[in-house]
Amino acid sequence: MPAYRTARELLDISHQTQSRHYNVHRRSLEFNVGDLVWVTSLSGIAMGKWRGGKLQPRREGPYKIITKLSSAT
Repeated sequence: MPAYRTARELLDISHQTQSRHYNVHRRSLEFNVGDLVWVTSLSGIAMGKWRGGKLQPRREGPYKIITKLSSAT
């Protein structure tokens, strides 16, 4: 059992270190009604629905936010 505990503790330490490094430059974005935003146009490629060309625009917009559904979306 001690080997299992040691491995678990090391995995927890590794997870905390990786989380800290990831969150260093992470910031939360909040958009309000009337803000102008750009929308990614590559979502179809990521979902495997269609292929995009090399020179295809990566974003579409700007679009104006007309309603805010909730703070979670």
